[in-house]
Amino acid sequence: TTGKIIGNSFNCKYFISDHVEKTYIYNIKGDLAEVYETKFLRQYRFPDFTGENFCPEGLIWNRIAKECKTIFFDEGVYICKYLDDGLSANSILNRRRSPDYAMLVYKELVQDKRLKPVLISIIGAFHFLIIKPFLIIGGI
Repeated sequence: TTGKIIGNSFNCKYFISDHVEKTYIYNIKGDLAEVYETKFLRQYRFPDFTGENFCPEGLIWNRIAKECKTIFFDEGVYICKYLDDGLSANSILNRRRSPDYAMLVYKELVQDKRLKPVLISIIGAFHFLIIKPFLIIGGI
């Protein structure tokens, strides 16, 4: 560990936004610690697709973003170590193995009126091309 924050700096102590706006409008990326009231996590549960076992947590954060704002702080609150075989290192592979979850994320992003549909469609199509061919040719 280097002790450095992973991702963009906010250039302010904190700001109020939501996951979709922060990520896709302000283009702030990084390893953030999300903390939500339990009622939201009970309301927005992970869907269950038979045969798939990886759902990007962004699906839930995006759904919560439709209902409430989040306070984002520009300071480190935990120390982490990325594993060579961890979720971050295998993000694309995990989405290939769970294409229904992945496609649901992109479908819901396309439906968000705040985002430019063409841009999100291109991103979704790109990921679709990465994910679906492996299912068709039996690569996974």
